[in-house]
Order: sequence, then C-alpha cells, then structure tokens
Amino acid sequence: MEFEKCLERRRLVRQETDSRIVDTEIRSAEYDLERAKKSFAQGDFKWGIIQAYYCIFHSAKALVCRKGYKEKSHHCLLVALRHLYCDPNEADPDLAEIFENSMGLREEADYEMSFSEQASRIIIGDAERFLKAAKAILDARK
Repeated sequence: MEFEKCLERRRLVRQETDSRIVDTEIRSAEYDLERAKKSFAQGDFKWGIIQAYYCIFHSAKALVCRKGYKEKSHHCLLVALRHLYCDPNEADPDLAEIFENSMGLREEADYEMSFSEQASRIIIGDAERFLKAAKAILDARK
C-alpha cells in the first residue's frame, strides 16, 4: 500500500532501466564508503555515519533503478526497497532494516548532533554489508 502511495504522490516514478545510472550509483556508494572509513579513522564519527548512510542510500538507488524506478524521497526509496527486494526468495530480507536503521543514525548525527564511535563503527559495517549484497544482486542480473 505504501508503495502505491509513493507512486501516486510521484515520490517514486517509473523509468527505463539504465545500466549507466546503476553503475554510477554503485561508484558513488563505493566512494562514500571509502570516505566514511577515512572519516572514522580520523575520529570524525559524525561524518563517518553520514557518509556510510549515503553508501547505503546510493546502493539502494542502484537496486531500485535496476527494477525500473527512480526515487524522489529517502522514505519512498526505503518503501521501494522493501517492496521490490525484501522477499527472502529475492534478496537479503535485512536490507530494508539496515537502510531504515542507517536513516535514523544519519538523521540523529546530522540534525541532532547525536553520534558516537560505536554508532559510526556499526553503520560502516552495515554499509559494507549492504554494498556487497547490492553488488551481488546486480551482478546476478546482468
């Protein structure tokens, strides 16, 4: 039902699948993950969290794009990820949970200045897992 609402509100739109966009999103995710690791190593846990979130965000965008959709809101990207991929027969059912948790950590870090070394470590690990899973899904469909 939420998926249809996102479509009705045009926060999620159909588009032709474009492998160049998918590849660009994965490259963005890889870049953000490396930046998150560097920020963490430098003790900048806030930026580590934010950059790790964007690794997950761009990985999710690549997956949703592969299915022929484009998101226009972070929330509807999560909705689309759940709808399109989080069936145990389709992909890792934990992907949506990782994305949702990372959204919360990013918002706390970005808007409330609430972050920690532990939260940064966790989200960077989740970002690595999410990116690896997204690449495996995308590679299986080439």
